[in-house]
Amino acid sequence: MAKIEEIASAKGVTPAQLALAWLYAKSSSLNAKTVPIPGTRKRTRLVENLAAVSIELTNDEVAMLEPLAAAVQGIAV
Repeated sequence: MAKIEEIASAKGVTPAQLALAWLYAKSSSLNAKTVPIPGTRKRTRLVENLAAVSIELTNDEVAMLEPLAAAVQGIAV
C-alpha cells in the first residue's frame, strides 16, 4: 500500500483514483471495453471516482503498478 500511496501522491491523486486509472489503462491496452463500477455512498467519493477517468498513466507507471496488482488476492464467495 505504501508504494501505491507514493505513486498516487506523485501524481496528485488518491490511491482509489490511481487504482481506477490503472483499470482504465489496462482495459485500453487490452483493447477491451471495461468500466469499473466502484461502490460508493458519499457524493465526495462519487466525484473522486469520476475524476479518475481523466487520469492518464504512463507505460512506466502502469508497469510499476503491475506487481502490486498481482499481489492482491480476492476473496472467494
